[in-house]
Amino acid sequence: MKEIAQDDPMELVGVAMPIENTEAMAEAVIEEYLLMGYNPKQVMFLFANPTFTMTHQIYHDRGEAYVQERIRAVVDRWAQGRRLGGEQHA
Repeated sequence: MKEIAQDDPMELVGVAMPIENTEAMAEAVIEEYLLMGYNPKQVMFLFANPTFTMTHQIYHDRGEAYVQERIRAVVDRWAQGRRLGGEQHA
């Protein structure tokens, strides 16, 4: 196995950035994980667990009810899109 180079250009690096639009950021993260197959409970874990700094900051600042509502809104939006898409392509 090849050893990891100290100056590896493909190394993952996390960078803290101010969040100006919390709702858009939260919904983007929620959508991404739902599309990867996470269920709403697993997505909520990403926000409630302090290990996940960015999502937890949203949870901390806006509260559990806010995050639950954002998850519900994204799930509903995708469910509606599937129903409409299925009708259009039937």
